[in-house]
Amino acid sequence: MTSPGPAALAVGPAADSTACAEGLRADGVCVVDAAGRPILEGFGAHAPVGGVLALVGPSGCGKTTALRALLGALPAGLRITGGAVTWRGAALPTGRAGRVRRLRHIGLLGQDPQGALDPRRPVVDQVTEAAADRGPDRRAAREQAVEMLARLGLDDALAGRRPRALSGGQAQRAGLAVALVADPELVFLDEPTASLDRDAAEQVTSLLRERHRDGSRATVMATHDRRLIAELADVVVRFDRPTTRRVAPRRAPVPVGPVVLAARGLELGHADSGPVLLDEAGMTLRAGEFVALLGPSGSGKSTLLRALAGLHPPRAGSLHLGAEERSLAVSAAARSRADLRRIQYIGQDSRDELNPAHRAIGAVARALRGSAGLARTPARDEALRVLAAVGLDPAAGRRRPGRLSGGQRQRVALARALAARPEILLADEVTSALDADTAAALLDLLDGLRADGLAVLMATHDPDVAARADRVLRVAAGTLVESAPDPPDEPDPARPDHPHHFVRSPRKPMTHHQDDALLLRELRAHPWVAEVGSAPDGGLVVVPHPDALAVRPAPGGLLREFLDHWSDVYDWVYDRPDGPERPADADLSGWLASDTGRPLPAAHMADWRDTTTALVLSCRPTRVLEPGCGSGMFTHALGGRVSAYVGTDVSGAAVDRLRAQHLPHATIVRAGAHETRSPVVARALAEAFGPDMPPDLILLNSVTQCFPDLAYLRAVLHDLIALVAPGGYVLVGDIRQAGLLDHYCRWVERARDADASPDQIARRAVVRAAQDEEMSLDPRALARAASGTGRRVELSVRARTMAADTELTRYRYDALLRVDAPADSAPTRPSTSVPNALLTDHAHARTPHELHLDAATRDAVVLVDLDDPTRLAVAGPDNARFRPVEDLADGPPLAHEPLPAFVARRLPELLRDHLRTRLPTITPPRLSVAPPDTREAASVR
Repeated sequence: MTSPGPAALAVGPAADSTACAEGLRADGVCVVDAAGRPILEGFGAHAPVGGVLALVGPSGCGKTTALRALLGALPAGLRITGGAVTWRGAALPTGRAGRVRRLRHIGLLGQDPQGALDPRRPVVDQVTEAAADRGPDRRAAREQAVEMLARLGLDDALAGRRPRALSGGQAQRAGLAVALVADPELVFLDEPTASLDRDAAEQVTSLLRERHRDGSRATVMATHDRRLIAELADVVVRFDRPTTRRVAPRRAPVPVGPVVLAARGLELGHADSGPVLLDEAGMTLRAGEFVALLGPSGSGKSTLLRALAGLHPPRAGSLHLGAEERSLAVSAAARSRADLRRIQYIGQDSRDELNPAHRAIGAVARALRGSAGLARTPARDEALRVLAAVGLDPAAGRRRPGRLSGGQRQRVALARALAARPEILLADEVTSALDADTAAALLDLLDGLRADGLAVLMATHDPDVAARADRVLRVAAGTLVESAPDPPDEPDPARPDHPHHFVRSPRKPMTHHQDDALLLRELRAHPWVAEVGSAPDGGLVVVPHPDALAVRPAPGGLLREFLDHWSDVYDWVYDRPDGPERPADADLSGWLASDTGRPLPAAHMADWRDTTTALVLSCRPTRVLEPGCGSGMFTHALGGRVSAYVGTDVSGAAVDRLRAQHLPHATIVRAGAHETRSPVVARALAEAFGPDMPPDLILLNSVTQCFPDLAYLRAVLHDLIALVAPGGYVLVGDIRQAGLLDHYCRWVERARDADASPDQIARRAVVRAAQDEEMSLDPRALARAASGTGRRVELSVRARTMAADTELTRYRYDALLRVDAPADSAPTRPSTSVPNALLTDHAHARTPHELHLDAATRDAVVLVDLDDPTRLAVAGPDNARFRPVEDLADGPPLAHEPLPAFVARRLPELLRDHLRTRLPTITPPRLSVAPPDTREAASVR
């Protein structure tokens, strides 16, 4: 059994052929890349039933490839050319059958669990789904999910968060819960404890040990964790050489020089006005010094490093450089090029650190060209030398990040940072995916650079790494506490590499009046809380502060949390390194049907795009502004058909992607929908359209679904209406009809469970409607949001007329707002309304598409009945298609606003974290949110 390097060794109890047939067995497996180069040759291993197989070896040696080969799910570009993998004596299925088996009978935790989790959904929902996919009903699955997350140290507040609101270690445990919750017969784990502090790693070890008590399951894990191997592994396969070297303290201390970085009075939190992670924090870092930053997962270590790097400006406090304590800008955007080079930051997630399109050597060479002024060829030669210094050969340098292991990506990020020749290195868990030998070599390298004056501040959970530091800063109760390094761990003499045991200090229950007073004081002092009261269940009820929900003059803290969530979602959608290749001009991927969960047909999505494009062009625009341009579908569709186009989007990934296409007619800038009057958008409009030339059409398509509420919609529409040229249009496209929300939820539930009774469908529809994360509104709610601008605004409500019967045709409509158009006389009434055949089985019902085909011959359009959303109408001249918004704003509007549910879920999470930080010895109480007063007079459904 061999790997690409020296022989791999199997260590463990002998097993006869019968026993081997009863487990997971690989014999002579060969894996090659797309060019036919061998990656694994003759690999063999055995995971006995009831046992654990550990794959051990240096970073980049092939552990992940071997694990994926055993799983039958190699990444793109790799394939098995020989050998066999069997489970209980039978070959594992491939193709679709293999995918189904992995879904139902196998658990997987990859190296990047946060990237594998859906950022749009709370982790408890994703764990529940994993449990429900393999057996129990929804309620039982939910109970299993909550229990599994709790056993991994994720309480209800953390379980209710979305992945991007978790620390790296918390997200890793959430991914492990997804893998284990259904108790699958086979589990594959890639570095399951890499981002965990010792307490959390002990929880994982205990859970995995318990999983094997009945002797019917098998686990395969790739890991560098000596304690995990010693506790659990029955068979160990070592790649290349046994890891014998410890990350021991250096032998000779490095001389420490003057202060190079100082922080004073820092106040840090996740948002501008959210919970405090660090308060009045101060620290210094000296030339040549190595300071380890310690603390439990989620305590604020990464936030502090990002703040020092200028990526997370503090709410208060100051930063200073050098012995002269020169003031340092808290934002990287305001720092000079020299200061940016002087301070280099390496983040925790190596996937996010590197551009997936750039090879490793290119990433390092660019840093060298910028810092040392080297020409291209010398820069590439020097890049190879720097990569070699961190243990990467030229073959690794030619690979893109997706073809590198987690440890190799960490080393590329380190090499790129060192290539800039920094004076200060801020490193977040840069050894978490490395074996002990490689980690020791990197620390030796840093020691050599520290002798030349490099200062290092490193966040880590590894006590052996921290033992090499000159000083330790611990994050505790919202403060930084300095201490000397602990000595490195010594193995248990009775068992090599045996983990130590730890005793946790229990939290003090909230029983004393003094504790009650402290809790109330902390909560009432929080800027997002207006008032606190008692709940019938013994917990506390908080009322959100109006300023935290305000739209103007700037979004409040809770509103910003909501907007940041959707920004993260779209960054994830447009920048997934493992996502499919998409045509640059037609991104029709990723649209999943709510009833089936499958992608909507491409032909239907093309019809959807063309329908909206035709509506835009019917207004005869020349200058188009599109807030929320996303993938650039309409950027391309309108290319050559309008004189100029400006697109904005909140997703940096979407903006970068469109800018990289260098479209001659388009200007793309990063801005949210509420920022269309900002200086950056104003400059883009002036450059694209000319001075004092406003857009004559503004397209807001498929964006209102991720709006928080009507107050935000009103603020956005007022900005757009104020901006558009006289006689111009604001097209609000693809709006979900709130008057059909119950119909939509029943339709989805019936499609998902055709055998359910009407009462069951009705109950499930109510739950689905309450939990719906997209905003929906009827035309009267839109008219009310668009009224009161001081301009003459008219509304025409158009039906979606695509041919296919999907939710996009059934439950959505387009709203065309005409601004300051000349008044028409003698209006012609629309024709009599007819039932919509997609929503009713009335004998005279017609589909929107049928009416559209008839109307097209008469220069008419298909409208939605304003009083009954299940009916349609056909209108002729323009004056019959538009009605003043003030005439419609008087009626009772309907809207479903997702912000209240988001606040009810998110605010208790943030407040509990705040209390844990500020009052670490008191158990936080149960918290609930009082329903806020509706900021717009609308019926919330």
